[in-house]
Amino acid sequence: MNEKKIHSPAEEPQENEEQIAAANAVGDAGSPAGQSAPAEQTGQSAPTEQTGRKKKEEKKEKREKRAKAEKKKRDDALPDLDDGPIFKNKKNVVRLVLFLVFLSIALGSIGYGVYRIGYKEPGTYLISPDADADLPLYASGIYFHYTVSGGGTENKDTLATLKNEYTEPLKYSYRLFDAKTVYPGLSNIASINRNVGQKVVLPEELFDALEDAYAKTRENAGFHMFAGALVELRDALVYSYDPEASDPAKDPAVAERVKEIEKILADGESFSLEMDREEKSVCLTVSDKVKAFYEENELDCPILDLDRMADAYRVRYLAEKMESIGRTTGYFNTDSGITCLLSGYAPAEYCLYSPVAGERRGEISAVRSAPSSSAACLLRIFALYEEEEGFYTVEADGATFARNPFQTSLTADQPVASVLAVTEEGDPVAAAYAALKILSCESPIAALAAADASDCDLLIDWNDGKKEIFAKEPEKALAMENEGYRLQSD
Repeated sequence: MNEKKIHSPAEEPQENEEQIAAANAVGDAGSPAGQSAPAEQTGQSAPTEQTGRKKKEEKKEKREKRAKAEKKKRDDALPDLDDGPIFKNKKNVVRLVLFLVFLSIALGSIGYGVYRIGYKEPGTYLISPDADADLPLYASGIYFHYTVSGGGTENKDTLATLKNEYTEPLKYSYRLFDAKTVYPGLSNIASINRNVGQKVVLPEELFDALEDAYAKTRENAGFHMFAGALVELRDALVYSYDPEASDPAKDPAVAERVKEIEKILADGESFSLEMDREEKSVCLTVSDKVKAFYEENELDCPILDLDRMADAYRVRYLAEKMESIGRTTGYFNTDSGITCLLSGYAPAEYCLYSPVAGERRGEISAVRSAPSSSAACLLRIFALYEEEEGFYTVEADGATFARNPFQTSLTADQPVASVLAVTEEGDPVAAAYAALKILSCESPIAALAAADASDCDLLIDWNDGKKEIFAKEPEKALAMENEGYRLQSD
């Protein structure tokens, strides 16, 4: 294959001065000047010095005449400026017009290329914050998508400005809810864990979140804010690329450890969080039994850990921040299953996923309308795709059932395969808590009772291999009938 070589200016091959001179001075017979054929080859006598000088003069005179003739020829081709403007000559007019057309096309193409570099089509874009070496995980697991509808470079400018407006609140929320790391100049959850038994004054956003989380913990309905040891155990043992090889439910030692932790969590005397709203302070205290358990097992993990609910509180904070500065045409979603639509985002649909029989993946089984200013949380006990970690199966009664890796009991009895909780009030915390309560139920009857008592709308797929979806508000939901699913409202 022949390839055209492209040279840079420094590499471009150049003719030397001798080549240029030879090309510009050609003799009558076509030989380069100074290289006439020898006399013996022409049949003429050798020239004397005088005749040689005369011939040189004659050649010089001929070259001068030729040069004058060429100049006159070029001059005759030029328009006569004394006769009027160039436009009187039709050929010149056509040439000039064509030249201007091609020039405008060339300049237009260059301008369009530059314009496109700074242009964003109307649409929805993922806002990607810059990396931060000091906070490498601050943007992990939470995603902000924003819709722009302007023209020209307006969209690009909007997205660039929004990136800056979003980055700092995202970093702040990460630091605020970090249960393990203390940051200079900021009291966060890690500050509470590091100062057990001591008063810690908090930013108002964190105080409000912990006050809400403490109330939910005391309900004992699927969420416990002091389950740091259990979260640590789950993260260390439950997540695996080979779920069947390391399922904690199959390890007696792990199961025993889990039971110990659950017993501590169930004891109302194990933990206490004293809160002073006026000064925005909290004081975490733990029982001697808890201290002994941590010491005996050499645990170096947080006590207070909001776990999956931390994402819900962060998204609530971020959504409020974006709304307060007029950035309303976007939505948030998280790896933990939360979605939150801002007030200016176009209505859409939330999806419930169900496990595909005989395969390690999920599929959409039902959808529910998603109006602006709404929030939802999807929780499931099965892997959504083949490579997803942390999900297990349990063999029981000759059948294979999925098991929820987030349920503290680690039992095989899982009545709910997946749940979608939706609130049209736009609070991701309410949606996440409603979904957690349903997933923690130990029977379909308990799950239905929890659904009836919830302020959220709910779609539930039972862990029974059937394709029947419970819909609390069936008029707002649609089952994927082409895949065999149907709604059951009771």
